Amino acid sequence: MPDGAGKWAGDRCPRLIYPNTDLTDTVYHSKSVENVDDPLLSKATIDWFYEHYLADPDKASNPMASPIMSTGLSGLPPALILTAGYDPLRDEGAAYAARLISSGIAVTHIHYPALPHAFIQLIGVIDAAQAGPATYLGVQAIIIRTCFSSPRQVDLRCWPMPLSPVSKM
Repeated sequence: MPDGAGKWAGDRCPRLIYPNTDLTDTVYHSKSVENVDDPLLSKATIDWFYEHYLADPDKASNPMASPIMSTGLSGLPPALILTAGYDPLRDEGAAYAARLISSGIAVTHIHYPALPHAFIQLIGVIDAAQAGPATYLGVQAIIIRTCFSSPRQVDLRCWPMPLSPVSKM
């Protein structure tokens, strides 16, 4: 039985786009060295979010705050994880995908090495960003088929609305 955040995922086929899965002091190269001053998501901004998200910093290792710390990931539904090359959260997204896979979870991890954090919101601004939603929706269709071909029941209320392109400014 999953613990922490894992139990909330239930049978919902999680789709994680450049996920923040670790609020602890774990050092990830993409966050602590490579993209410290990233204009879309700097280390200082990440720290600000952590300070405002957690009332007690000692709770950062709780799986509800840091799902990568969960000891019960087995039994979760298939997951889709998208990561970006120029993203401070890249390495922890990849690490979480690896944790899920090592727990026997079917994971589709798609990495976009030339895109920044928040590339989904940059459709129409960065041409290459268009590939993200197209792949996301295509893989989501595969996940839906996978979920419905198993005995799992899927709660469709949690599924996102279709993505629409953003016009250039």
